[in-house]
Amino acid sequence: MKTQTDNRQNQQTTTIEKTGKERSIMKAANPILRTTATSILALTLALGTTVPAFAAITNTAQISGSTPSGGTVTDISSESVTVETAVPEFTIVKSIASISTAAGDIATDPDGGDTIVFQYAVANTGNITLDGSTVSITDPGPQFGGTDPDAPLGAISYLSGDTNTNGNIEPSETWIFQASYVMTQGDVNHAVAGGATDNVTNTVTTASVDDSGGNPATFDTVGSTLTATGTIPENASISLTKIATRDGTTEDDGSGTAYAVGENIVYLFTVTNDGNVTVSGITVSETAFTAPSGASAPTITCTASGNATINALSPGETTYCSATYTVQEADM
Repeated sequence: MKTQTDNRQNQQTTTIEKTGKERSIMKAANPILRTTATSILALTLALGTTVPAFAAITNTAQISGSTPSGGTVTDISSESVTVETAVPEFTIVKSIASISTAAGDIATDPDGGDTIVFQYAVANTGNITLDGSTVSITDPGPQFGGTDPDAPLGAISYLSGDTNTNGNIEPSETWIFQASYVMTQGDVNHAVAGGATDNVTNTVTTASVDDSGGNPATFDTVGSTLTATGTIPENASISLTKIATRDGTTEDDGSGTAYAVGENIVYLFTVTNDGNVTVSGITVSETAFTAPSGASAPTITCTASGNATINALSPGETTYCSATYTVQEADM
């Protein structure tokens, strides 16, 4: 479109649009530059801020020049550029990073006092930047064999992933968060009672993060892995050590000084749980006792119960039992 008018200026208008809302309109005007027998065109494109990825951009330019007769000629041209629609979106992949064995009583298998470390990989699967400071993850903590935990899950905190340290989760960037849980012995017992495999489960219930404009991103639950599973093996084990003593503490089998008639032989039983689960209903019994006199085996008494049974032993726990036999003449 060309027109002749007395308006002697040229200008360009740039409009940044968003569906349903005009983001901003910026206009830059330049006075026309005139020289003898020559028309000079000056155009300026002014974009005051970075164009967001979700904008549709329309650029309209106008030119104006002077004629020899003192009039003006003008023309207008517009160009519209379509860019992709903003898709703020993220996924979470939940996993068990480690189950330690160092802190509990048993070094080879997880037991009470050991720690599970959970990790959350938050990936920006959309096309615009997400604000890393707005990441929120709700995790009720692990279940052990389908039973709720005995203690709360530790705080979820940032671990790594912000490669340029700008605090933003850029498209295709993944941040790692983690939380720790210190198991009780009850948790371990519930886990092994619930099955041999995948007896530890942990599921993220909700999560959210905003884009850089403060708009909530879509949580792609279909593309996420919200449940992490792990296995605590059952290694039930108890050990028994039996010694003969004269005083109930120091081993003495009579090889140095033989036991005399009327002297007491105090048998000491040391019972230890060296597995990773609680063992209950333990019974201490004599399977064989042979004395020349034909006497029966002495009665066993355990410290905790007053009889030959032990109610329960946790991993690493030890208790003691004893039985006393008095040497008879018939034993000589």
